[in-house]
Amino acid sequence: MLLYVTFAVPFFLAFEEDDESDPPARGITGYDAWDLFLDCVFCFDIVLSFMTAYVHNGVYVSSLNHIAKNYFRGWFWVDAPGSIPFD
Repeated sequence: MLLYVTFAVPFFLAFEEDDESDPPARGITGYDAWDLFLDCVFCFDIVLSFMTAYVHNGVYVSSLNHIAKNYFRGWFWVDAPGSIPFD
């Protein structure tokens, strides 16, 4: 999925015609549905990351509070901007 997004987003931003009409007026295309699905998957990944245990000094940490602090100190700042739909 990530490989698809890496190439598809720049391609569609560069070559897709800018249709000013509302999506219901022009209909939902297969690409629109796929794009919405991917946005939901990436947002769900963030939610899931807040509930995924991690290993610290050889011990699994499963406290949601500690998991959230660890996630905010690391990958959250990479995941969040990449998961926000901008179109």
